Amino acid sequence: PLIQNLLFGFLDTLTGHLMLVSYLMAVTDEQAVWKRLRRLPPLLLSPLIASLLSIWLYAVQEFNIFRYFAGSFTILAMCVVWVMWAWRWDFWRASSATCMAGILQVASTALAQTIFLIFPSGLQSELAAMALVLLFSIASAALLKRFRFGAWFRLLLEDRSRPRRTTVLLFALEISMETFLILHNG
Repeated sequence: PLIQNLLFGFLDTLTGHLMLVSYLMAVTDEQAVWKRLRRLPPLLLSPLIASLLSIWLYAVQEFNIFRYFAGSFTILAMCVVWVMWAWRWDFWRASSATCMAGILQVASTALAQTIFLIFPSGLQSELAAMALVLLFSIASAALLKRFRFGAWFRLLLEDRSRPRRTTVLLFALEISMETFLILHNG
């Protein structure tokens, strides 16, 4: 049913956003987690907007692969704006951190799709797989934080000599990860 598909799409997008936030906390070596999480509610508009955009793009059949990239780019742009607001960073630092967290999130999503292949189809098992992958991403973000990945990444962000190149490189890596995810789906 349409309502069930819409709800599942929204929950899937919301799960992806929560995964991205967990990786953002690790990538930025955030110490004051609650300070950032208080600013989380405006980010929750992003899954709603992405779901509405997805519905609009599904109405046009010719958009096929463009639909996926338009949705991903829109979500990435909304997350960059949120990071700029929540961390009070400039565009280049916010987009670099968001792209790095996005790379990790897409890798976790590939794992999620592998789990979807293992579980039989059905809404309950897919929701369980989403919950499992969300827990996996939180655990892996905690490991990244424990291994001080964010401290090294923040050093890269602090380097003011070439912030645009860093952002373009990480954006290209994000696009590559998204492409590999599409290829993973066949």
